[in-house]
Amino acid sequence: FVVDCSQSMLAADVTPNRLQRTKLAILDFMHRYGRGRIGLVAFAGQAFLQCPLTFDHGAFEDALTALDEKTIPVAGTDIGRALDGAFQGMEKIDRRKVLVLITDGEDLEKGGVRVAQTLATNNVVVFTLGVGTPAGAQIQVLNEQGKPEFLRDARGEIVRSRLDETTLRAVAQATRGNYFPLGPVGEGLARVQSALATMDGAGDSTKAKRFAIDRFHVPVAVVLG
Repeated sequence: FVVDCSQSMLAADVTPNRLQRTKLAILDFMHRYGRGRIGLVAFAGQAFLQCPLTFDHGAFEDALTALDEKTIPVAGTDIGRALDGAFQGMEKIDRRKVLVLITDGEDLEKGGVRVAQTLATNNVVVFTLGVGTPAGAQIQVLNEQGKPEFLRDARGEIVRSRLDETTLRAVAQATRGNYFPLGPVGEGLARVQSALATMDGAGDSTKAKRFAIDRFHVPVAVVLG
């Protein structure tokens, strides 16, 4: 999993906010479907491997629970760096490698699609999940006095963060993956599971199921907006 933990993920156009909704959805997915190794990459302006691929789901859950908007000290949203960092944490001998990117899609560095095209040549499939709404919402942060206030840009205007589905679709399509909205209760992850189950099946449901369980290595980053 590659998880965005930039400040835009504090927007509350989904409840309780984008980042918390993402964490709850991943935990639910792990409890329902997690049987193989699982990993986590967090990202904002940089990316960091929070949890290497592991069978220890308790360690993964601890890493995910600790994730917040302060995990990555460099501000911004660099999807390209997140995808590359997740790829570096994968085993290159695997025939197919899967990343699940969860973000609001605000790729400030504009490198996500380019990196996705490179990863496709290394048999990486990226599923993108958009969290938030196209209408967007304001971002509430704590000031130096610990009081909540709305995030403002360099001109002093309140920032409104919007879900960028166009970018997320382009990232997924570059690797022959799929884009899904995360949904209010994380139903987008269930659609990822269904897509994985049929990815290599070609009508052979037994083979597809075995792939989904045994070879579903999902580095989280980012699923490091």
